Amino acid sequence: MTKDKLVKFNHKAPYYRFRKCAISFAIMLGLSVSVAVPVSISITNVKAQEETSQTTSTSQDSSSSQDLLTSEN
Repeated sequence: MTKDKLVKFNHKAPYYRFRKCAISFAIMLGLSVSVAVPVSISITNVKAQEETSQTTSTSQDSSSSQDLLTSEN
């Protein structure tokens, strides 16, 4: 006759419950990290593009105002 897992490995039921919970937690943590990393990278890229566009528009505004000043003289 085959032995029960609790008897064969000499562990109690709470051990297996804790093990199942720990494995589930590790899987959920891994999934959340695999989702969070690409999202944070894309947010960083969007912020960098916004800063680049703001500095580009600011430099264009200042150059156009300098053009107006030189054309008035």
